[in-house]
Amino acid sequence: MLPDRNHPDFPTALKRARNTMNLTLTELAKKAGISSTMPGRYENTKSSLFTAPSQETWRKLNNALFPSTISTNTIQNLLLEDASIDELVQQLKNKGVKSVSLDF
Repeated sequence: MLPDRNHPDFPTALKRARNTMNLTLTELAKKAGISSTMPGRYENTKSSLFTAPSQETWRKLNNALFPSTISTNTIQNLLLEDASIDELVQQLKNKGVKSVSLDF
């Protein structure tokens, strides 16, 4: 799993994990479902565009790079208010729910 999104080792760990999976920045973005420009901004600490990902994007990057390490326990330990819609739906699928309807 990647270090916390604000940890100083995050950029290096992200690049190392991406390279281990032989993914380009664009391929990682596609796999994580994020903008293609963002992984480079998370890795390149010397760029004026360097930034840390949001918590939701951090989760997406972890899911893309380490799908087996984002477990049900990780999601269960989140506060409901901190979980994304995708995480909630995945948790429901893990419990066998076949259909979900959301009204806002």
